[in-house]
Amino acid sequence: MFNDLSGKLKVLSASYGNGLLGLNSGEKSYSVFGSNKKAALLNKSVKKGDVFTEDCYSFKRTGQTSDLSQIEIIESMGKVFTKNLEEGHCLVKSNLE
Repeated sequence: MFNDLSGKLKVLSASYGNGLLGLNSGEKSYSVFGSNKKAALLNKSVKKGDVFTEDCYSFKRTGQTSDLSQIEIIESMGKVFTKNLEEGHCLVKSNLE
């Protein structure tokens, strides 16, 4: 009985996880870009040299294709825009440095 209880406690302990909100492998593979996936579109016009922040974009379903995954967009915070872009533009890697 004690061994059974001990085994169940180990399973319970493992189920707590690490508390981080990381993506599992299935979520990572789904985040790959392509048409009809959610891509980062600018919420406002930006100028060359502006800093890329969370309020600059929204993920929206679009027929446009981006070469940036959703994960790469989030990891690009703090980069600067390489040229002037209009509201609604679909972000690509060459737009940020």
